[in-house]
Amino acid sequence: MRVEERFDSVTGYPRRAERDAQSRDAFVEALRAAVPLWMAHWWRWPPSIREARGRYCGQVVGTFGDRIQWPCRPHRPRVVQEATEDQEAIVHPGSPGTAEAFNRLAEGLAIAAFAPGGVTAFGQHWEMPG
Repeated sequence: MRVEERFDSVTGYPRRAERDAQSRDAFVEALRAAVPLWMAHWWRWPPSIREARGRYCGQVVGTFGDRIQWPCRPHRPRVVQEATEDQEAIVHPGSPGTAEAFNRLAEGLAIAAFAPGGVTAFGQHWEMPG
């Protein structure tokens, strides 16, 4: 492919396939850096605690994983309805942003690396020998 074919002739920006490949490469490189750091963090913790945290990470990624692909800021908890004499306040719990969702993905992969055989995701393999 010639260099000029990689860029849109009207906007001058890289074509979508090029942008997607660049984003994917950056995402994988970020995971390659983050997962071993989380593995080092969880190394001394007992398996029962790691398993509980792994379940939590799975819930966050399962619920808010799209925020990794579509960046957004975290949403803070907010009061939907004030408390009255006979009813407690209704509070929306808020939700994580892109950074929090990415960190829970990296942390969850790191915890999965402690399982026999490790974990493979996004073309990468992590395993904690032991």
